[in-house]
Amino acid sequence: MEGEIETNSSCVSCTRQEIFDAIRMQLLSEYGKKVKELENYISLKTKRPFQCHADDKMALKNLFHTLKTKWIECNRTVSRFYNKNSEWLKGTIQLVTIINEIYCCPGPEELKVSEACTSKDDKPSTSSKPRGRPITDFEMLSDRSKRRRSNQLLKTHSTAELAFATSMSLRSSGAADAASIVKDVTTLSIRGSPRIAK
Repeated sequence: MEGEIETNSSCVSCTRQEIFDAIRMQLLSEYGKKVKELENYISLKTKRPFQCHADDKMALKNLFHTLKTKWIECNRTVSRFYNKNSEWLKGTIQLVTIINEIYCCPGPEELKVSEACTSKDDKPSTSSKPRGRPITDFEMLSDRSKRRRSNQLLKTHSTAELAFATSMSLRSSGAADAASIVKDVTTLSIRGSPRIAK
């Protein structure tokens, strides 16, 4: 299952290694940044919005602490971390989705914080409305929020990939001229490129 999140209509399952890989760059940062990285990772992998419920965050806090401790013990060396913790990293975490609300439930060999976790039987939804702040369209965000939201793309894709994807997106939306400008700007050298009129 490595590298692939298993999903069905009510459950998202991933390994501790996937969670580590998702939050590694934020592992020594504050807790909220790690949760945000995990939410972004799962949203990208499942291609649907994902937001941790408050109960999940408390359960995940212990997992993040354990990951951080093991990471520091391995002198922040990826190969050493994987070798020393290979069996433990294979453990599976399950996050259950209920009407756009996410509840953490223990997997087969899961978190030792089961008292902090809830399932859909323990805590039914009190409302049909999704919890948390609604997701805003990208175009409506401020520049700062756009940078924060696109940060994961910058980490996982090269400049050439992003430029090509931008060009293809513009072309598919009917902006062929803009697509060709993006292509020209990103493929030509600075000296050899014709000057672009303002």
